[in-house]
Amino acid sequence: DEQISAVHGMLAQINDYANNGRKKGFRPVREFAETWLDEVESRMENPTANAGYTTGIKGLDDLLFPKGVRRGSLVVIGARPKMGKTAFLLRILLHFAISHKLPVGMFSLEMPGLELWERMVSQESRVSSDKFYTGMDDADYGRVSNAMAPIINSDLMICDDVAVSLAQVESDARKLKAKHGKVGAIAVDYLTLMTAEKADRNDLAYGIITKGLKNLA
Repeated sequence: DEQISAVHGMLAQINDYANNGRKKGFRPVREFAETWLDEVESRMENPTANAGYTTGIKGLDDLLFPKGVRRGSLVVIGARPKMGKTAFLLRILLHFAISHKLPVGMFSLEMPGLELWERMVSQESRVSSDKFYTGMDDADYGRVSNAMAPIINSDLMICDDVAVSLAQVESDARKLKAKHGKVGAIAVDYLTLMTAEKADRNDLAYGIITKGLKNLA
């Protein structure tokens, strides 16, 4: 898996260089200046199109304004257990998939895909998931039906394999981009359940994974 991932990475770099002439190593500062000036001009002409992405959570978007979630960012969500990290993540991913209309990939290492689907439908319809077990009235069915349609028609992909390595995340993310031409977000829920690389300590092993995810972003 690691060797295949390395080959995919090299091919991606070759393709990137073929498309924009960008390569690793030293670059004269004037190249950054030229690129930055072009970006600033583009932002002034169309601020909405050239800003970062919104999350769909107003309070958070107000804090992140005007930059938003910048393209190519690695974002880590941290909180104590049972604080709603997965629900928070799903809200953002659905916003990316439905409102931004972008392909989104989620690796769920803790929760099965069917349970995630149920949670998404409950969130979007505002119908308690308890009613999926005890019974719904006509109004509930209507809200659930309306909530399901945009999710089904989105490009939200879920992988609920129990053991996922960095190599698999990299490979599947590149396949998603190759298929759709772009990727809105790749999410892993959650980091410390990933199959760790060989290292002397756990913190070093997950440091390798985090570095790999940043490079992928």
